[in-house]
Order: sequence, then C-alpha cells, then structure tokens
Amino acid sequence: GVGFSTCGLYLTCHVPCPACGMTRSVSSFLHGHWLWSLRYHPMGWVVALGFLWVAGMGLWPRRWREGARLWLARHEQGARWVFWTIVLLWAAYGLLRIVLILAGIWVFPPASIA
Repeated sequence: GVGFSTCGLYLTCHVPCPACGMTRSVSSFLHGHWLWSLRYHPMGWVVALGFLWVAGMGLWPRRWREGARLWLARHEQGARWVFWTIVLLWAAYGLLRIVLILAGIWVFPPASIA
C-alpha cells in the first residue's frame, strides 16, 4: 500500500466501505497470492476472474465472441440473476464487516501478511 487511505468513509468514520480492500485483493489474486486476496476482500476473486474473462474474450476469434454474445442474449434473465446475486453478496459482506469491526471482532485493514 501507499500508507494512506483514499476511502472517504474510512477517512471520516474509520470503518471500511464495502469496496475497501478490493484493489489489493484483485492485485494479489493476479499475482498468484490467492490467500492474501481473500484476506483483503473475498469478492476480489469475482472481480479478477471477471476481468480475466472479458480480457480473454478480446483474444477470441470473432465467431466465438458472437456465439458468446448470442448465448448471453438467450440467457439474459439468468445473467441478471447472477449479477444481482454478486452485488447483494458484496453489499452483505461489506455491511457484515462494518458490524464486526464496530463490535471489535474484526480488524481493518488486515494485519500485515507475511
């Protein structure tokens, strides 16, 4: 880290927002430090895998990309369900983490990972 936080909620209230730790989590995941990634933010795995999927699709042949687009169009309702489930899990994790921090059960930011 750079030694300071850029999160407005953390700077003013000393509790992390639901996204706090996400950047470090994604970075750790992409560097192969999967346990570190989970410790910073478990939803970082979802974001990192999503980034990798979208980036990988850019390398696919046009025919494959079109097939993926058509498949997604046919399964739009299921894709929306997955998207909103991820959003709700992210928000629930963020709220639970705030409650546990305020109760003194959780420490944020995580202790240095060696």
